[in-house]
Amino acid sequence: MSQAILSIKDLSIHYISEDKIVPAVNKVSFDIHPGEVFGLAGESGCGKSTIAFAISRLTKLPGLITGGEILYQGIDVLSLNQEALRQYRWAETSLVFQSAMDALNPVLSIEEQICDTLFAHQKIDKKQARERASELLELVGIDPARMGEYAHQFSGGMRQRIGIALALALKPKLIIMDEPTTALDVVVQRDIIEKIYQLKEQFGFAVLYISHDLSMMAEFSDRIGVMKDGELLEVAPAKQIWRQPEHPYTRQLAKAFMSMNNASAGGARANVHHQPILALNQVSKQFKTKAGFLRSKPFNALTNVSFELNPGEAMALVGESGSGKSTCAKILSQVYAPSSGELLFHGKNVWQEKASKQAYRKAVQMIFQDPFGSLNPTLNVGYQLARPVQIHHPHYSTKEVQVRVDQLLELVGLPSAWARRYPHELSGGQRQRVAIARVLAVEPEVILADEPTSMLDVSLRTGILNLLKQLKDDFNIAFLYITHDIATARYFAERTAVMYRGTIVEWGNSDAVTEDPRHPYTRTLLEAIPNPDHHLSENRQTSLMQQIWNPNGRGCTHSHYCEGPCQHELTTVQISPHHFVRHFDFGPYHDSLKHMPKKRA
Repeated sequence: MSQAILSIKDLSIHYISEDKIVPAVNKVSFDIHPGEVFGLAGESGCGKSTIAFAISRLTKLPGLITGGEILYQGIDVLSLNQEALRQYRWAETSLVFQSAMDALNPVLSIEEQICDTLFAHQKIDKKQARERASELLELVGIDPARMGEYAHQFSGGMRQRIGIALALALKPKLIIMDEPTTALDVVVQRDIIEKIYQLKEQFGFAVLYISHDLSMMAEFSDRIGVMKDGELLEVAPAKQIWRQPEHPYTRQLAKAFMSMNNASAGGARANVHHQPILALNQVSKQFKTKAGFLRSKPFNALTNVSFELNPGEAMALVGESGSGKSTCAKILSQVYAPSSGELLFHGKNVWQEKASKQAYRKAVQMIFQDPFGSLNPTLNVGYQLARPVQIHHPHYSTKEVQVRVDQLLELVGLPSAWARRYPHELSGGQRQRVAIARVLAVEPEVILADEPTSMLDVSLRTGILNLLKQLKDDFNIAFLYITHDIATARYFAERTAVMYRGTIVEWGNSDAVTEDPRHPYTRTLLEAIPNPDHHLSENRQTSLMQQIWNPNGRGCTHSHYCEGPCQHELTTVQISPHHFVRHFDFGPYHDSLKHMPKKRA
């Protein structure tokens, strides 16, 4: 193998607090070679990002590099002066951050940000800088005509592409990518990974790829190092790490991956007829968006959406960001009123009946995506669980409230002594368990779970889903599980509905929808699931994002792409007794759909 472009030797980093010194990285050593993708895997807090910042000499107090060497092409990075460091940081190595929205300057256009990077390192004029900015945006698949726009005007996936364009601006030999796809939808995530791999093949730079998702890393990396508690436990080729891991912790990370093979729904209950607790009936929601000075234009967030939630059953709502999933949840929680259609609670139209809002909100509760933002950091866990109990049970004595708080913590698998802890003293998974306990405090009939595991490490997600499953069965609660991950939808929910551009395009028993997908968008979601048994170089395909079609505002949302565009009202095709798909024109595939034999779900 060629000489290493980066060598980490016995690197140790500590964090200094008022009363103690905490080891974050303990004598870690590894090499990265030219053109190689080296993956660094592990849970949050294991030291991955601390190493990334140390390589870029961005470690700040209370962090302190206490030992070891960082050698870039044989040069000691830790001894570089400020001028040499300035050249090293973007011309030799660059960094793609986890949150592109935070990494990009909100008050500068994309063109200005790229040009500023070029001006800081190269002697070029404005025309040359603009041409290079245009070239970089084209490389990452963004129309150069949009470079005068600002970060907030792009989607999450596009912002991450801009971050990659900035990292490529000075043609570095090493790019450090710190969880660049964690906050993105599964389809966008797949597309970003394929774009990084394509650019790496084209320009030959090396990549240090940091993630907690071992399955995705195995598909993308050449070698992988696995970290836990600041120590590097194992380094080996990606295939070996995935198929024959040596360390027990590596085996644990691999086991946490949820594929379609090990995600099997309990679909039997989906066929039992219940009186729905909550339902949307032909609901549409329209917003007004700015279209110029004192002008606006309508935006259809939802179009004729219908589904029902039954006791003791979970329905998954699956789709990309902007598909309308969270809008459905906000209508169900009465944050938004529908523009048309009905919200039915025990068969009665909520917006026509003068029912108590407090009674409805007691019955319909929500678990939020971000366990870090949904809890008050200034109040301890016990207070945050006691408050809803006191509001809905004002006759309870102080002792009865405390007993209820202890019961809630026990229900979600946490010790009662943790009632005295504050949110910052808990891990992400523990915070989400507290958020679930707070929802249970009011004994709801329906729980709306909006991406409850997407911000957690892969190893924690199954535990949270198993907890929700148990609560669903024990208390006969109806669940709406909102996600972009169709594998977890199948694992948790008896029924699945796939949303695309404000419309439900396929729905039915989870097993039927995932084993026999008929709509192209459902197939796209399934294709985006990582396939760690095959390296990306063996499994290249057309960009999935190119397969997600843009609506033209009339008829089928896929009509812009299809042969013989359908401009008529959508109709429903029944594939089997418990599996349905929207009728659309899609060339010869459409004909086979019309004559599809019915199967049992």
